[in-house]
Amino acid sequence: MSKSGAFITLAGYVIIILILSGCTAILAPPGVSDYCKRISGTENIQSSGAKACMDQEMSAHKILADMTIPWQVEKYCREIAEKTGGSYQVMLTCVEAELGNEMAP
Repeated sequence: MSKSGAFITLAGYVIIILILSGCTAILAPPGVSDYCKRISGTENIQSSGAKACMDQEMSAHKILADMTIPWQVEKYCREIAEKTGGSYQVMLTCVEAELGNEMAP
């Protein structure tokens, strides 16, 4: 096995271990961990409230990453999300609402 292949395999094992150990904060998009600590009112990212927030934010981030969003909608919704502390869930809700409005007669 080449050095790069060994590194990729090792990196894969590390990610699996982190996921299984519940260490989702390391894999979260930038700012999510701090956002979830702030809104859950705890510094313990392993608390049930912070974990639920992390799950929702990571899910919303993935959905947004997979979407094709017109730049005007993305700009508007990013501004709205930033005003709430940078929530991907808020941004996703905004994008869905805006795209729904665009499709309305």
